[in-house]
Amino acid sequence: MKRVEKCLCILLIVLFLFSCSSGILSRDTPLSCPDQKDNHIEETGILDSAEYEKHVEKESEKDTKVSFLATGDNLLHSSLICDASVNAGGKNTLNTEGPFDFMPIYANIAEAVASADLAFINQETPLAGNAYPYKGYPRFNGPFAAGEALIATGFDIVNIATNHMLDVSEGGLEGSITFWENQPVTLIGGYRNRDDFDNIRLVTCNGISIALLAYTTFINYSTSLPEGSAYIVPYAKEETIRRQTALAHKLADVVIVSVHWGKEYKGDSWGETNHFPINSSQQKITDILLSCNVDVLIGHHPHVIQSIEKKQRADGKETLVINSLGNLVSTMECMKNMVGGLFTFDIVRNNKEIRIENVLFIPTITHYNKSYRKITLHYLENYAHEQLKDHGALDSSKRTKEDLVKMVLDNIDTSYLPAYYQNPANYKNS
Repeated sequence: MKRVEKCLCILLIVLFLFSCSSGILSRDTPLSCPDQKDNHIEETGILDSAEYEKHVEKESEKDTKVSFLATGDNLLHSSLICDASVNAGGKNTLNTEGPFDFMPIYANIAEAVASADLAFINQETPLAGNAYPYKGYPRFNGPFAAGEALIATGFDIVNIATNHMLDVSEGGLEGSITFWENQPVTLIGGYRNRDDFDNIRLVTCNGISIALLAYTTFINYSTSLPEGSAYIVPYAKEETIRRQTALAHKLADVVIVSVHWGKEYKGDSWGETNHFPINSSQQKITDILLSCNVDVLIGHHPHVIQSIEKKQRADGKETLVINSLGNLVSTMECMKNMVGGLFTFDIVRNNKEIRIENVLFIPTITHYNKSYRKITLHYLENYAHEQLKDHGALDSSKRTKEDLVKMVLDNIDTSYLPAYYQNPANYKNS
């Protein structure tokens, strides 16, 4: 009898332990957890086929977005280098020792640049450092500190395919490429050899992959690389564009192309309108890119702002085109060259569909005083008429803020501009 009782006792203990380990009697197991239903489904993966299909469909309907910001020519005249030296407590000269502080120039746009998921800048002039003398117009070279300021401001895509890229010859190009390759940015437009040129630059952000291509239509002074050089000037040749865009489409969800092109608008002529039309070369390259189904085309070089357009491409979708972003920073001598802007848009993906949305152009103005110093960027809508009186441009005394706003309106459709520009009362007689 005792043996039977002992066996029963052992059996009960085993059953008790089994039930605890299986969770049947666990006090921590809730009877239901409706607030954690979705998490429970994701963690256990226990769904019937209908539930699973609904779950996947719901997830695929969510938009994925990348905010993109682009700016125009960062044109490092000698006055900017001298000003940066003074900002850092140094001499008002083109010394090669430094230090330099370029940050005050960009302070007013830094928040907008840093808040974008991706921020592009056209670095118009070489930054080859003090291996070469610092120079302004016409053959430029700037200190690395200028590039470091751009990075600190928030730029992370840098284009150097411009007419000035060989201002300091092959050595200057090599120095610029080496500097940017060692920074936390994606460099486009500067390539060490043919293989590097065809190594399409890709950026993936928020799950969206973006291919970045860069071309220039010419180089200043008929400069060329020395015979036998492996370095590449990325000229905007049709065969090259077609080959590289085809490759880019295979690699990425979105293809963005930067082109240095068009006519330079200089001089202080100021008519009743200041509309800056594109030329035949720009139109020809645009047509090629439309036939290649690129998503966004970013233009620069004319040193003035030109139109924003949405153009139908070969596959029936649209390409967003800004023909010229104007100058971001320079000390060119005319007011029309002082106005540029921040070009922003969202790249949105829903399932496999890509859309470009929320296109906006925010006009900016570069200010410098009569001594070509105290150089700073401002949003045009915040720029006061009193500041314009102090501007060092040759024709500043002849211009009003209203003139500058009208110039913007002559080139950029109001649908792409902030609310300030929709109401003439905001800038009339200013």
